[in-house]
Amino acid sequence: MKPSLHDTPSLDHLDKQARQLLAEHKRADTFAFCQLRRLPQFREATDAEIAATKVTLAQAQDAVAMAYGYLNWALVAELAARGMIASTGGKFTFFRDYQWATGDRFSTGKCVGVGMISPADGAYFKFIALPDGDRVEQFDADGRFIRVVHDPADGIRGERRLHYQDEAGRRMAVLLDESGAVRSRETYTYLSNPGKPQRLRKTEVFNADGRLLEVQIAHRTGPATEDVRITDVLGKLKSAFTRMNLHLGRDNIRCDE
Repeated sequence: MKPSLHDTPSLDHLDKQARQLLAEHKRADTFAFCQLRRLPQFREATDAEIAATKVTLAQAQDAVAMAYGYLNWALVAELAARGMIASTGGKFTFFRDYQWATGDRFSTGKCVGVGMISPADGAYFKFIALPDGDRVEQFDADGRFIRVVHDPADGIRGERRLHYQDEAGRRMAVLLDESGAVRSRETYTYLSNPGKPQRLRKTEVFNADGRLLEVQIAHRTGPATEDVRITDVLGKLKSAFTRMNLHLGRDNIRCDE
């Protein structure tokens, strides 16, 4: 029951794999033993010891969840309930690396994979095709989940902006949606003297749960212009452009990617 990294990761699909894992354990399938060694209680166990142990459905579900990079089955069920794992699927592919699509992020907003790999090579980044775009998750070389790099919902930012001073040299903004709920937060840190006409400003953007979404470095190059570089949580360049007519509140975008 070797799971294919290109299968549909729906909750029903994963549950069927867990039940198949139970059946293969009863048949003393060697690969089933390898799967079950993802569980802490079986990590150092021999094939004979695993074969002699009664395995529950809950344990098999945890093993399957871990095979796909999740911490446990409870997390899979929670993500499914939140709509982050499709009930009927949503194709996904693993890549060794990625880069952001060439062009202005406001018009593309997508990552593209680089160097697609086979399951035997180990997975580093999972691209899940969702209706609103690609969700990107990072894994280590052993296939263990590390963090969410990008989610289509990350692009949903609040419009109403509430500023308040956090500490000396740093400013915070809370962005609210139409209902008044917090959608995102931004922190601003000046990397040079704010009184100088040419200064650097670092902006960190977080979602409502406190997950870092991106980092913006703006270099003020004149009274009404600044160069902006935007990177994601791993430092990958998302876009670079020149913002003009700042005092008039209008942007002229020039992509440098």
